[in-house]
Amino acid sequence: GAYTKTPTLRVPAGFDWSIQSKPDWVTVTPSSGTGKTDVTVTIAQMDRTSSTFEVNEGTFNNPSYVSYKGRSGEVVFLLNEKEYTSTLAIEQYDSDYSDGSVQTLQTHSSGSGIKIVFTGDGYSARDIAKGTFHDNANGGYGHFFDVEPYKTYKNYFDVYAVTAMSDESGIGTVNTVIETKFGSTLTQNRILLSASDEVFTWAKKADTGMDLTKSLVVLLQNTSTYEGVTMLYTDGAALACCPVSAEAYPYDFRGIIQHEAGGHGFGKLADEYIYHNAFIQNCSCNDCEHPQGDEDTRTSFGVFKSLGWFKNLSMSSDPSQVPWSHLIYHSQYSDYVDIFEGGYMHSRGIYRSEATSCMNNNIPYFSAISRQAIVERIMNCAGETFSLESFYANDKDDFGPITKGGPVDRTFGVDPKFCRATGQGPILMGDHPNVR
Repeated sequence: GAYTKTPTLRVPAGFDWSIQSKPDWVTVTPSSGTGKTDVTVTIAQMDRTSSTFEVNEGTFNNPSYVSYKGRSGEVVFLLNEKEYTSTLAIEQYDSDYSDGSVQTLQTHSSGSGIKIVFTGDGYSARDIAKGTFHDNANGGYGHFFDVEPYKTYKNYFDVYAVTAMSDESGIGTVNTVIETKFGSTLTQNRILLSASDEVFTWAKKADTGMDLTKSLVVLLQNTSTYEGVTMLYTDGAALACCPVSAEAYPYDFRGIIQHEAGGHGFGKLADEYIYHNAFIQNCSCNDCEHPQGDEDTRTSFGVFKSLGWFKNLSMSSDPSQVPWSHLIYHSQYSDYVDIFEGGYMHSRGIYRSEATSCMNNNIPYFSAISRQAIVERIMNCAGETFSLESFYANDKDDFGPITKGGPVDRTFGVDPKFCRATGQGPILMGDHPNVR
């Protein structure tokens, strides 16, 4: 259909303006006026076409022209008394995908079909036409299921990509404002998202009846910066924000997808990396346990734990009390499952089950208790009963594919104290997204 935007035409007070020229497939209302005015620009729907136009994707001094199917033009606004002009460039692309279109990447063959929806922010019409969003969606889909236990249980999932078009390409920073559909912005040490509820609403275009409490929404943010954050709701809904990182292994796009979407978003796992040398019980940072119930408990370890999540960490070092007690002396796992101090940003007073894992430094390996927690949730969301015996029989502790030259030993990895983590643990958002 037609596409409409309402920009502001900034004209000095008392001065008249009019439209000097425009393409016949563009309507502007009003077509003239006095002073600063909001104008509605409507671009008519375009039929499939073989016509092309060129776009300079290089620089002014080093141009690189690329041809696209579609049409381009300019709306020229005239300041009548001064004969000054201002130009609004318009490009319309012929593409197989439009804003809101749905692509099915996979259909389940077991269970009731657990929904995973990939959508994006910071993808312009040109990014969509050239296939950037769908290449990233297919890449994210591949990475998500290229690590155990998701690889083994892949047939339980329905996976979709929902196209989302932004006015501009990329993600804004503290120094640059970029108009994106959902308001993604990179700050010095975290990602901000101003329209998380709208992301869920958009994702439901894949399936209007999808149960968000048993689904996962992944927002692919169009930036090569290494970052990431997951927003968790107490009923199980989750939104994993995953930039398309161009960093080297294990901080690449693959690492972010598996850590944020597979680990936090669906698996409800805790971070295992360490930021500072402190006991979690006595630390005052926002990630700590605060039994007094102050404002910081909204992101505390204790609140997440009370929901039955974060089974990969424990505040107890008692082998009989940790969630992985049944694995410590099990012949299948005893060589590498034990009790290691450090995790959830703190070096002391909190314990993990293995030397390292995806929840530490993004390597393509989830610890045994993490794999069990993921399989438990798969069974629950699929309406099936979890069996520990079945888990043992089907469990694989293989590494997923890694960058050439990377480590392949699950006991070898970056020490948690020196991990380049993304800078923020999962955020507890509330009871449920406000979805329209």
